[in-house]
Order: sequence, then C-alpha cells, then structure tokens
Amino acid sequence: MNNELALAIGEKINKAVTVLSREKKAARDYGVGFLLNHAEAHLLDAINQHQGENTSRLAPLKRAVFVRRLLL
Repeated sequence: MNNELALAIGEKINKAVTVLSREKKAARDYGVGFLLNHAEAHLLDAINQHQGENTSRLAPLKRAVFVRRLLL
C-alpha cells in the first residue's frame, strides 16, 4: 500500500471516529421528556438495574462494564 493511500484511509478513519465521538457526547431525549447525554443515560440504567446500591457499589460495576466492552 502506498503512503498516499494509507494517509487517505487514516484520515477517513479519524473522521469517522470524530463523528462517532461527537454523536456519543450529544444529548438526546431517550423518551423521558428531557435531554440526557450518553453517560447520564448509562448511569441511570445502572441505578435502575442495581436499585438500593450506593455510589461506592455502583462505581466498580460501571468500570467492569467499560472493561468488558473494551475487550469485546
């Protein structure tokens, strides 16, 4: 593969990552009547799935999910 082609592919990948990152950060209405960003929606989901847990118990759960997603 020549350098120009490699650079073009790298630029396209970088642009796609930038767009996906921007989309992930954008606030949306998940059907609850107000805007939430991606992290807030996941936090509320974790709280819902582990009702009664305190923040100290939720933090390791969220880290485990993040690590699991990186490995998949």
